[in-house]
This record gives sequence, C-alpha cells and structure tokens, in this order.
Amino acid sequence: MAEHFTKAQAEWILQHSLPKQLRKTFRIQKVIKVDPHEIKALTNEELSNNSEKVMDASYVDKWLEKLDTLNGLIEEMTARKEELVKQLSIIDQKKTDEEHYIEMVNCNAYQGYLAFSRLQNILKERRSIKNELTVLQTILKQEKSLTCDVKETVTQKIAKMDNRKYSPRQTVELFDI
Repeated sequence: MAEHFTKAQAEWILQHSLPKQLRKTFRIQKVIKVDPHEIKALTNEELSNNSEKVMDASYVDKWLEKLDTLNGLIEEMTARKEELVKQLSIIDQKKTDEEHYIEMVNCNAYQGYLAFSRLQNILKERRSIKNELTVLQTILKQEKSLTCDVKETVTQKIAKMDNRKYSPRQTVELFDI
C-alpha cells in the first residue's frame, strides 16, 4: 500500500533518497482519493453495447476461412488415400503375377535376372505407395477429432460468446446489474 506524504516530504525523498539516474525517472504526483459511491455504475445495456461482438470481428473470419482450407485438405488427403489403396491393390496383383511366373518358369541366368529385376522394381514401387499411405493414415487418424464439423462447432461457440453476460466478482458497486 502506498504511503501518503506532504509535497515537501515527497520532494525531499525524491532529491535525497534516490540515485541521480532514478530521479529523472520518477516524479511527484498528487493522489486523488475517489469515493466509490461517486463512480457511475455500469448497466446491463452499457455492458452489452460496449463489449466486442466476437462474430463480427475480422480475426474470426480469418480463422473460419482457415478451417475451410483445413476441411479441403482433409478431403484431398482422403481422396489420395483411396487412390493409393487402389494403386496398392494393382501393385500387389503385379507382384503375385511375377512371383507365379518365377515359380512356374524354368529360367536361365539372364531370364532369372530379368524376373528378379522386375520383381525388385515392383517391390520398390509397392514400398513407396505403402509409405505414403502410412503417412496419410496417421494424419487422418489424428484428424478424426477435427472432422466432426469443426467450423460448425466453432461458429456455435462464437455465437455463445456474443451472448455472454459479465457478473462482477468483488466490486459489485461498479455495476448496476
């Protein structure tokens, strides 16, 4: 709690108790005590008129647009995942065909090398597809909590924020509610 001094006492403290560098920073200021009963109390109407409307704020539009982008990204990832599943099925069929070819045909060294080389290329392509599919599945699994119409949920939450009422905690006399 601040102590109260006369002007002469405050000037003496400023000149003699503070280092020169701090004297430039501080100044003497008269403290005016205000009776709390003289302060105009806020009404409900003033509170609602003077509070920010969240739904009208420009930053809200920015975040809602980003949510649209996020939803578009999720749809794109889902479509890519479906495409990769089809590609994986085709490459698995190619792999099976190549394995059966190797099993059923008697090859010389050159033909065996060509069959091995084809199978190796198929397996490399398959691994690449599976790697991308794993990444997408991991992201989409984490995203499940986001897909339940995030934009709608956020919009509802913002609408609730616009209807909030303030209730004083300690200084009730400031509010005429």
